[in-house]
Amino acid sequence: MKRRKHTAKTRIPGAAPRTPASDLLERLSPEEAVAVMRLLLDKHPELRREAEGLAIKHASSRSIADVAQDVHDRITGIDLDALNGRAGRHSWGYVEPAQAAIDLLAEALDDLAEDMKRKAQLALVPAAAALHEAS
Repeated sequence: MKRRKHTAKTRIPGAAPRTPASDLLERLSPEEAVAVMRLLLDKHPELRREAEGLAIKHASSRSIADVAQDVHDRITGIDLDALNGRAGRHSWGYVEPAQAAIDLLAEALDDLAEDMKRKAQLALVPAAAALHEAS
C-alpha cells in the first residue's frame, strides 16, 4: 500500500486563508480576469496608476533569453509531417517545399510578431526590442 505524501500549501504570512472564492481567482479565464480587473478599477479608480505600473512591469519582463528560447522551441517544434503535408502536389496545385517551410515558420512565429507590434504601440520599447532581437 502506497502512502500519500501530505504537502502543506504555501501560505503567505498575514494573508487571508484560502477559500473557494480565492481559488476562483486563480481559475478565471483571461476574459473573466479582464472583466474582474475592469470592475475593480471602476470601483477603486485610485488603483489605476498602480495597476498600469504593474502592467508595464509585467508586459516588459521577458528577458531576451526567454524570448529566444520560445522562438527556438517554436521553430524546432514544427512537425516534419506538417511540412510533408503541405509540400508537393495537391488538388489545388503544387507547393514548393521551401514555400511550405516558409509558411510553417511564419505561422509558428506570427503571434510573437503580433506581440512585438502590440508592445511597440504601447511604448514598451525594451520589451518589443527584446522580441525583435530574438526573432
